[in-house]
Amino acid sequence: LEDGIRYAKRYGLKIVEVSPVLRKKHSGIQLLTSAGPREFIELVRNAEAVCSNSFHALAFSMIYGKTFIHIPNSNSPERTLSLLASAGITYDSNHSFYDLTNAMESLAPFIEDSKVFLNESLAGITCA
Repeated sequence: LEDGIRYAKRYGLKIVEVSPVLRKKHSGIQLLTSAGPREFIELVRNAEAVCSNSFHALAFSMIYGKTFIHIPNSNSPERTLSLLASAGITYDSNHSFYDLTNAMESLAPFIEDSKVFLNESLAGITCA
């Protein structure tokens, strides 16, 4: 969080923290405890930069080409590290800032493979 705070101060940005379980509010930071999927995506889409340990925050930051300040998740760091690697980004514990402007270009082959897999797997299934 310290890197995110320094980044926000340097560029004069407001910080919005999203956490359904956080009870301790950080001074000067807006806390949202009940952001649903739509609000979460809108927060990422409208952000100048995103600071998170969340796989989904990283994924949407890639989609929207954001600067991402990575904090590895202590419970499952492999998810975000794998996604960074798939985008051709090498994780460096001494450097937490990543420009994700071109990440989607690197992920295009993986996205296409996923679409093919889903189409083949779901062929013939109809929804009621």
